This record gives sequence, structure tokens and C-alpha cells, in this order.
Amino acid sequence: MEINKKYLNVFYIFIFLAYLLTQFPFLKADSDLAIASGSRGAWTDEGLYTAPIRNIINQGYNNFTKEHSILKTPYAIVTPLYSIFLYPFFKLFGISLEMARLITVLFCTFFIFIIFYKKDAKLIGIAFVLSTMMLNPIHQYTHLCLAEMYATLLIIAAIVISVYNVNLGSNKGLILMYTFLICAVLFKIQFIYILPLPLFFYAWQLLLKEKSFSRKQLLNAVAVISIILLSMFLLWYLPFKEAWKYTGSSSSGSISLKTISLDIVLNNLNVFFFSERYFLFTFLFLISFAAFLYHYSKKKLPITYLRLTELILIWILLESHKITLTYLPVRYLISFYAAMGLFISVMFAFYFNQNKFLYKIIVFVFLISCFAFNNYFYMQAFKSRAYKVHEMNVFFKSIAKKSDIVIGPWAPAFTWETKCTTFPIWTVYTENKNILEEYSPSFIVSEHDQNDSGEAFKNDNLNLNTIGDSLIQTQIGQWKINIYAVKNKK
Repeated sequence: MEINKKYLNVFYIFIFLAYLLTQFPFLKADSDLAIASGSRGAWTDEGLYTAPIRNIINQGYNNFTKEHSILKTPYAIVTPLYSIFLYPFFKLFGISLEMARLITVLFCTFFIFIIFYKKDAKLIGIAFVLSTMMLNPIHQYTHLCLAEMYATLLIIAAIVISVYNVNLGSNKGLILMYTFLICAVLFKIQFIYILPLPLFFYAWQLLLKEKSFSRKQLLNAVAVISIILLSMFLLWYLPFKEAWKYTGSSSSGSISLKTISLDIVLNNLNVFFFSERYFLFTFLFLISFAAFLYHYSKKKLPITYLRLTELILIWILLESHKITLTYLPVRYLISFYAAMGLFISVMFAFYFNQNKFLYKIIVFVFLISCFAFNNYFYMQAFKSRAYKVHEMNVFFKSIAKKSDIVIGPWAPAFTWETKCTTFPIWTVYTENKNILEEYSPSFIVSEHDQNDSGEAFKNDNLNLNTIGDSLIQTQIGQWKINIYAVKNKK
């Protein structure tokens, strides 16, 4: 048994080191076109969400506030903890896209390693890496400098660490779980829907009349989430009310009962769960869920696996609202896939721990099949790598000075290597404003049809070919982008 434990530890470390190595070929590469799904976010948003903290470092905090930059880069309030997290790394090691991505890769890999490091959870961690972390969209977002994977891993930590380290029915368990969940929301506000997770879990336990849970604990959960939401309203919403208005108006993903239809749901399921790229992963989830129902009905699940699966299924239930969205970029589904993958991994670990050799063989075959399937799409992404965003960063490094201002939704993605100021504008930000006077740009970055900015320049009666000298045009993925140097800048 001791030898098996040593082998498990060695294999656990090996799996994570190998996974880390799979990420390095993508640190300079453009995002894989397979995760576009009608959205340019995987290409533009790395710059968009880091623009505020980069402007503060490059221009100084006083200049940042003097220019009312919180209203020019209002997405700073969407990911406050992420900006705070990145700040010391950017200050110490400098600002570059490769550095930002390396931070994401190292943090995500090491954090997952820690989450599952407890002896009984190592098998879950191994299964999770092979089945889920190698899934194409999750593998891509693990190296992109975006908050999705950080927030998703914090949710996983809330579930796994709480189950393995505390009594979930205790106040300590409630506070520990909410600590991780609040951090997830602070990394990105879109994850606010996850906050009812402990509340629903406690309600479920009371419905089942579990002796270790009481009505008082449910009331405590209600009190905690009420305090959290009130604090967020007072400290996070009210002081930045105007900026929230902009981010809310420019947000593409929203739920409306009027737009929900069976056709939309079926189409989303077909594209994101049953298409070639995802069908094996979805199949493994359905198999795992069927196995769970069988053992749950027979009351054969050990308490640890029972608590894990209950929490994960509530998480999946909270994620399921996304399949009703008319606009559904892959980044919205990162946490959904992670929840499904965690459920698969827990059930696989449960079966592997059974004293039946056949179960171990079946689990091994399923995991290797899933890994091989994911590896096929990994190799496709590897072979199709492009470096257009990197080339544009090299281009701007050669022409932009620290005093320059570069505007446009793609601008922050192209100016990582510069010391200049960058603002990602949209029509909702520039309405009733004179863009040239408000921003005083040196360079304008715009898709040829201005779809990226909602035709912000056309709506301001600006002809980019007249006010600017065309410097270069580049094709990145599905988008054709023009760069202009503004003539006679004021």
C-alpha cells in the first residue's frame, strides 16, 4: 500500500508537470479559432480587462484618475480582484502578453495541484487534468490572460477544499466556502450567480432531513449571502454607478424570458455539448450521472463523494441558465465544462477506489480515450497556431511613444509592449461625445466595418480615412483590422 501511495504521488506530480509543458507552445500564439463561436473576446479581452491596470502602471495613478479613466476603461470594475492580483507581477516583471499568460498558466496549474493535493483527492485531480483540463476551450483559457479560469478554479476550491477539510454543516464550513466564492465573483462579476450555491446545498440537506444540518444553518446561509449582496451594492455598485451603466449597456450576454426558446436551447446543446469536439466529454458526463443516480438510490456513495457530487450538481444547475442565451461565446461555458468535468472526475475516482479490478480497467480506458480525444484537438490547435496579435504588438512597440493614446476595442490587445495609454471604446461610451476631443488619440484601431466598436466613429461622423493616415491592415482570425495614425492631433 505504501508503494502504491508513492507511485500515486509521483504520477500526480508528473501529470501536472506534463500539463504545464503543453501550455508553453501557446504563450505567444493567437487563440485557437475553434473557440471563436461568433465572439472576438478570446483575442481582444486580454487587452480589454488589463488596460486599466496597465494604464495605471504606465502613466501613474494620478494621471489615471485625472483623466477620468475609470469611465474610459469601465471594465476595471468588472474584475477588481484580478487587477489587484496582476499589479505586483506587472510591476516586478514588466508588462507583456507572454508574461501575463505565463502568470495565468503557472497560477492555474499550481492552484489545481494544491486543490487536489490531499491524499484522497489525488485521483480526482488526475482524472480532472486528463478529462477536463485538456478539453480544448479549457486548455486555451488556461493560458489566456483572462479571469474565467481563475474564477472557475476558486469555485472548485470552494467545493473540494470545504468537503475535505471542514464540517459543511458548521459555520466554519459556510464561511470557508463563501470566502472562495466571493473571491470568484471579485475576479469577475459575471460569476455572481454562483453565490446561492451554499444556500441551495443547505436547503437540499434539510429537504432530505439530514441530521447534520439544521434550519439554523440555512438561516445563517441566508444571512451571509444577504450581507454579501448588500456590501457589494454599497461598496462595489453605488460608488461606480455611472461606470456600471456603461458596462451593462455594452454587455452582449444577457437573459431575457422573451428570447428563450426551445430552438435556442437545442441549438446551444448541439453546438457546445453534442458536436464532434465535445460529444465524448458529454457522453462521459451522462454515464457518470447515470452511475451516480444508481449509487445514490442504493445509498452506496461514501459521504465525501456524496457531498462532492451534490455540490457539483447544484453548481451545474446554476450554470445551466447559459444554454438559454442567444449570444453564447465559449468563455461563458468554461465554468460549465469545469463543473461537468469535476463531476466526471469524482465518479471516476469513486469507481477506481472500488476493490474490483474490472472497474479500474474501465475507468482507465475511459480516461485514456478522453485524453486521446482531447489530444487530437490539441494537436490541431498546435499545428494551426498563428501569431498575428504578437506581430501587432511588435509593430506598435516600434511606432508608439509613451505620450501616445491608442483607442479602439482591439487597441489594448496590440499595445502590451508599449508604455502608451490605451482605451477600448464602444458606441455606448462615446455617445454624445466628441471622440477626438474626449480621447485625443494618436492612433485608432478599428475593424474595417467598425463592428467591433458598434460603429462608434461613424456615429460621431468621423471618416477614419479622412482624419487618419492608414498605416497597416491585418487579418486576425475572422476579423480585418485597420490601423490609423491621426492627422493633426490636437
